[in-house]
Amino acid sequence: MSFFRTVIYLLIWSEFNLYIAYREMAEREKNTELKTVADLLDEIEYETLYRALLTADRRTLQIILLKIQGYSTKEIAPLVGLQQELSMQG
Repeated sequence: MSFFRTVIYLLIWSEFNLYIAYREMAEREKNTELKTVADLLDEIEYETLYRALLTADRRTLQIILLKIQGYSTKEIAPLVGLQQELSMQG
């Protein structure tokens, strides 16, 4: 096999492996629906972030979860017992 063919082969193989890894990650995320704060914490793989989130208060974790679920700030505020700031409305 020529050098050029080897390089092309390696590039294609590398792209294929990235594609497979991306599909597996996307499938896992699609199948993982975060419904509770416990679900959120269970999905954290980065230990430093996990430890930081463990020290956060429950309301903060609920806000993070609701934001991940696609709620807007305006929708989240009453759900967690907060009034929306006037400065955020403008």
